[in-house]
Amino acid sequence: MDIPLQSIFLYKGNWIPEIDNMLVDTLIKLKATKPWAPTEYRIHAVVTAMNEIEATIGKCFGEADVETRLSFLEIRYKIFKKVLAHPGTWWNFLDRSVVAGDGMWKTILK
Repeated sequence: MDIPLQSIFLYKGNWIPEIDNMLVDTLIKLKATKPWAPTEYRIHAVVTAMNEIEATIGKCFGEADVETRLSFLEIRYKIFKKVLAHPGTWWNFLDRSVVAGDGMWKTILK
């Protein structure tokens, strides 16, 4: 089966893998600094990520852009976790892909 690279679906317009990495790294760093109230954390994370992206990569995104991207990445992560929750599926670190038998894929994709 000829499966296109996921970058075709993930990166359109101004978003590139390096920016997503910075966004996720910022979230991880902030989460480790102190116990945050969920709404406080989200707002601070978005603003901090915007500033880091602009300072490091030179691209300027608005709060709505970063919030939308963050929501998109959350959805992708939740889908990934649901797929891996099926018995007989696993993450292949070398290929960076989810592995499952044909029968399991039919179940997952229903």
